Amino acid sequence: MVRGTKVVSLGGSVISSGIFPNAGFLTNFVALASSLKEQLVVVTGGGAVAKSYIHVLRPVAKNEYYLDKVGIEATRLNAYSLMLIAKAHGLNAEVANNIDELEDLLKACKMAILPGQLPGITTDADAVLACEALGCNVLVNVSRVGYVYDKPPGSKNAKRLSKISHGKLVELASKYDTREAKSGFIFDLLACRLAQRSNIELRFVNSEIRNIKQALNGRRFEGTLVKD
Repeated sequence: MVRGTKVVSLGGSVISSGIFPNAGFLTNFVALASSLKEQLVVVTGGGAVAKSYIHVLRPVAKNEYYLDKVGIEATRLNAYSLMLIAKAHGLNAEVANNIDELEDLLKACKMAILPGQLPGITTDADAVLACEALGCNVLVNVSRVGYVYDKPPGSKNAKRLSKISHGKLVELASKYDTREAKSGFIFDLLACRLAQRSNIELRFVNSEIRNIKQALNGRRFEGTLVKD
């Protein structure tokens, strides 16, 4: 267990704008990380880069396993982009190859960054597993959406949910998570069940730095709280 460590699942949609890194957001996020007393584990999603490549390759590949592999490489690209921006601003950050490396990395750096790990498993599930491995009971999920909805956000009459139980989150994910690369619910079904089994509190927020800070510090935030 690594005491005083916070874990963030950073969606690829906020890491990059189109196919380019969102340097402004990442710089502000690094400043936030620097201001925290605690160390930080950041799990990076694939975002637009993953989505663009997968969209082009799906008709050709017809193989979800290799499409997932493409997505994982995009998460690594985003992980190294965050690391480089962190180092440029004086924050000691390193990219971990796997979850088991996180504890050792945190002995030497302020921020450990974890890209995607296995085909078929999203970076949200990786983030929950990182929480379990490190003994963290809270995960902050940052995405462009910022809330859990009762149905896909683009659907008619979709409603934001401010607070729900793990059971309700699992119910929603069971209905809407398709498990195809770069599609589905805000938090995949496996991640939901892993969070439920270890009673990990989930805080879903948008990419506003102040809002992320509020969620990390356990203060009132705009978004969805998942807690039993």
